[in-house]
Amino acid sequence: MKVSVERTGGLVVLAESFGHPVFKDSFKRIFENGEQSLGLSFNGTLDINCSKDIRIEGIIGPCTSLEKGTLCADIVIGQGNTTSWKMCGLDRTTFFTVFFEIVPSERYMMSLICSYQGPKGQMRLRVTTITRRWVDGSNAEVG
Repeated sequence: MKVSVERTGGLVVLAESFGHPVFKDSFKRIFENGEQSLGLSFNGTLDINCSKDIRIEGIIGPCTSLEKGTLCADIVIGQGNTTSWKMCGLDRTTFFTVFFEIVPSERYMMSLICSYQGPKGQMRLRVTTITRRWVDGSNAEVG
């Protein structure tokens, strides 16, 4: 059971039954707003689009891999062989580490697209795009 909770970012509530007050109160707090809320979001996905010179080795965090991606590295770290992951439960302290294999090239581009459902049911989309032009450190113009 521990693995399913860790991979999904889920919660464990220990109670005698579904009718037990501990279970009912804990379940209500999941969807509360305000100072007492847990600040949870649900149904998240993370997609990474990148240039052909970047290969994704994998991700470590409370997620599971979705479909096979074309820009995957031969080395797999964590949940790999994909460019898309499912994140069932997220909060302010949820974090992920993504590992990349970078082939020497002058330019790189990467977009991280995260979508999730907020505690009030609204869908949110966060997109971060990174681009960088690399130059040889021995280049006299850079020095």
